[in-house]
Amino acid sequence: MVWEDVAAGRYVLTAQPTDNLGTVGESGPVIIEVADSPVPPVVNIFATDAFAREGNPANTATFRVRRSGETTEALRVHYSVRGTASNGVDYVSIPGNVTIPAGRRSAVIVITPIDDRRDEPIETVILRLEQPAIYNVGRWNRAGAIIVDNDAKRPGPVRLTDRTFHLRLDEFNGVPFRLELSTNMIDWESLDPNVVTDDAIHFVDPEASELGVRFYRVRPVSDLEMFSEE
Repeated sequence: MVWEDVAAGRYVLTAQPTDNLGTVGESGPVIIEVADSPVPPVVNIFATDAFAREGNPANTATFRVRRSGETTEALRVHYSVRGTASNGVDYVSIPGNVTIPAGRRSAVIVITPIDDRRDEPIETVILRLEQPAIYNVGRWNRAGAIIVDNDAKRPGPVRLTDRTFHLRLDEFNGVPFRLELSTNMIDWESLDPNVVTDDAIHFVDPEASELGVRFYRVRPVSDLEMFSEE
């Protein structure tokens, strides 16, 4: 749907689906702001592959940084690196910034484990977006992944040493899905659509240490819902 010639202001949008029996439902509200002049893009980060394993070759993890708004110019996005894994020691060093090229909405950050041949517990990589003046950081400002030893068993759902939470749900590779989060099983927040890799849905929740409880659910998605990289 394209909504054109909208006057500047604040709007609350809802969707009203109607089924074949005439029953009408209503979605939760979505608030948008329409401005007269261009506004800074909003940037979010997601772990599209949250599982990495040491080895030769290594099984990498991948983060995707995604922006809204115009794509006519390249955008450099800055992030801090946290977690129990050490940048440049447990995985190949990443620089703390990534550039989304002109004409593109997203860019990826790849985590390549270093096979140090030491027995280690599960380690985490947490990336957090930093906010300079040229863009705004959106709701999803943090994302996480895990690194396991090359001979370690693939972990199930578990709270990790830094109090993040690792979720694993076995599934076939290539299946599209959407992960949703809630603290009360009434109000749900959706991450970007994704596809299954490594024979499972892996998700590292960097907000888990700040919450008393968190619920997770997985929804199937159609090809039309899959995000575009253009």
